[in-house]
Amino acid sequence: MAHRFSSLSAACCLLAAITSGRMAAAQAQRLPSKAETDAEHLWRQVLVALDQHASVRCKLYQDVRTYDQHLLGHGAYVQGPPGYLWSSLELAIKVDEADAIVQQRCDGERLWIFRSNDNLPRLGCVDVKRVLEAVRAAGRERGAVPSLGIGGLPKLFDSLDKGFRFTDVRTFKIDQQPVYALRGEWEKERLLRWLPQQKEAIESGGAVDLTKLPPPIPDHVLIYVGATDLFPRRIEYRRASTSQQGPQEQTLLLLSFSKIEFDQPVDRRSFAFPSSPLPVTDETDSYIRNLGLTPVPEAASAAPTAAGPTR
Repeated sequence: MAHRFSSLSAACCLLAAITSGRMAAAQAQRLPSKAETDAEHLWRQVLVALDQHASVRCKLYQDVRTYDQHLLGHGAYVQGPPGYLWSSLELAIKVDEADAIVQQRCDGERLWIFRSNDNLPRLGCVDVKRVLEAVRAAGRERGAVPSLGIGGLPKLFDSLDKGFRFTDVRTFKIDQQPVYALRGEWEKERLLRWLPQQKEAIESGGAVDLTKLPPPIPDHVLIYVGATDLFPRRIEYRRASTSQQGPQEQTLLLLSFSKIEFDQPVDRRSFAFPSSPLPVTDETDSYIRNLGLTPVPEAASAAPTAAGPTR
């Protein structure tokens, strides 16, 4: 069962983009269309809106379908003030026929990860400073934390901003509430990373076969945000597939947010894990590698830094 939690963590770190057919045209050097301009403008507004709330509380639903596994999770998410990297995530997960619990709490210095499955509880700890050092060392192309664990949605959306360009926006309704649906497609640099054998087509704006992406990688992302508050209601990582019925789209990872409350009082202590008799495992290096990054030696990340919020 333990490897399934690794698959869950990896799935939550994967980011991606698409067209509905088997072949996609990479964007050549040209002026953006009105649809692309509108989508990019709205996306910038979404990024700003994420940092406008002193706190966020909501219910979270997760559906992961990857590596021939199906994981369903439901629970709660809490986000602290902008820049402090405070976040809390609690999920009850159904893994095939088994039940499990995952709790992640980040107080800006440590990310605590509690897992319990088959009545075997485990507690891990991640050094946030070392993760951010590895992120900075990776540079602009990969310099983001693509998960909810450290920094919550703002950091996740930083990662989306670095990996995707948003090309279209449409209006929908979720639970009778109006939302905007933003479609994101891979930046060229990311396509080159996943499909180096198609370098010429990617760089020239030719036809790129996105079906050659590695199996767990989606080929586009859809982000649904509230029409009035621009807060995410749903994030979907999708991939085109074929069946006897013809071309279809499969949702590899879905995150859904509901019952959202803004700007309620939060206590920093709620983002730290309480004292526990469980032995604590240092998972910093494995967490960094799961992000596709290289761990920075502890000595290199030990230099003092100024106190205060971190974005």
